[in-house]
Amino acid sequence: FLLIFFIPFLNAQDIWIETEGFQNKGGWVVDPQFMDVMGSPYLLAHGKGIPVADASTEISVSEKGIYQVWVRTFNWNAPWDTKQAPGLFQLTIGGDKIGGNLGDSPDRWGWIKAGSMTLQKGKHRVGLHDLTGFEGRCDAIFLTRDKNLVPPDSGDKLAEFRNKYIPISLPNFSEDFDLVVVGGGVAGLCAAVSASRMGLKTALVHNRPVVGGNNSPEIKVGISGGFNLPPYSNIGNIISELGNAYTNQDHIMAILKQEKNLTLLLNSHAFDVEMNGQKITAILTKNIETNAVSRLGASFVADCTGDGNVGFWAGAEY
Repeated sequence: FLLIFFIPFLNAQDIWIETEGFQNKGGWVVDPQFMDVMGSPYLLAHGKGIPVADASTEISVSEKGIYQVWVRTFNWNAPWDTKQAPGLFQLTIGGDKIGGNLGDSPDRWGWIKAGSMTLQKGKHRVGLHDLTGFEGRCDAIFLTRDKNLVPPDSGDKLAEFRNKYIPISLPNFSEDFDLVVVGGGVAGLCAAVSASRMGLKTALVHNRPVVGGNNSPEIKVGISGGFNLPPYSNIGNIISELGNAYTNQDHIMAILKQEKNLTLLLNSHAFDVEMNGQKITAILTKNIETNAVSRLGASFVADCTGDGNVGFWAGAEY
């Protein structure tokens, strides 16, 4: 289906850059962990203590001028110790470093003014340079010629501000399914494969590029337990076939792609539901790299998010 990639929104005054839309992500990874709070994913320098390769993208400046450069970031260690900042990084534009190190503040997601610079009309390369490999994070970069403009930090004001530059679009992909499974961990995998083999037109929605959840190559928590135990003689058959997702990712992906009734939607974060009375009729998703919205009509929904997100959006008691 159609994917529409981010490009920075440009006018004479402002340039907004979503980092998850960077053309070259280098060693940085897209993390959707806080999408429901922040309204967007972000780039994460997940190097396990070894600095990751630079991420970069190209922007076009329509008018020469002095631009104030803002970066939305977070010292993720601040809730425990504000004096320690494990995730340090630097911002470059055209190869020049803007300001000092970033990632040591604020103590929650918010904007830091990195500095200002004169930009000529034309194309410029924006880069993120990781210093520690220890979970530095950057959500967005905002350049403005307005010296008095301070972007809002959070909540509805930030959402409104962001939507001026990246308007919320109508779904560019819409399809109806018998069952929509939200969450591609072990439970979601088994539910989706089982439903598909029973003849249900099934969609499996997962907000990572790999499946398995805690069992995935990204986290590597092994699976264990009793299979084929009475009175449920078939329980465990599918997970036995799939195996551990962190060692059998290619094997599992091949099985999913072979299921003729199954549509796999990776990098797709479910963010809301449509309702008819007390019944869920559709799941709304965003691609975590492009912000492209999809509408998945559903006769039935399996909430395998791990946090009960779908039930919460539907107004279920918990």
